[in-house]
Amino acid sequence: ALPICKHAHGFFANVLLTDEEMQKLSSEIPNLDDDIERLSNYLANNKKEYKSHCATIRNWYKRDVDKTAPSTNHAAEEPQAPRRKSY
Repeated sequence: ALPICKHAHGFFANVLLTDEEMQKLSSEIPNLDDDIERLSNYLANNKKEYKSHCATIRNWYKRDVDKTAPSTNHAAEEPQAPRRKSY
């Protein structure tokens, strides 16, 4: 099998992605460069290693989208009428 060729991305050239991963991520993530820079900075400041930079960027993006998505709990969104005291 041929070795997989990964290219270095980000300010610190430490985010490693194949051309196929870049293509998939760019079709899914609108501001991919921002997410690549975020991971690049994180890797430069921490000793943590990730098996897949592609999976890490995807996970972080999905987590961010979930945080900003409107709540699906409609009961919490609609104001409730104050309850009357029963005498």
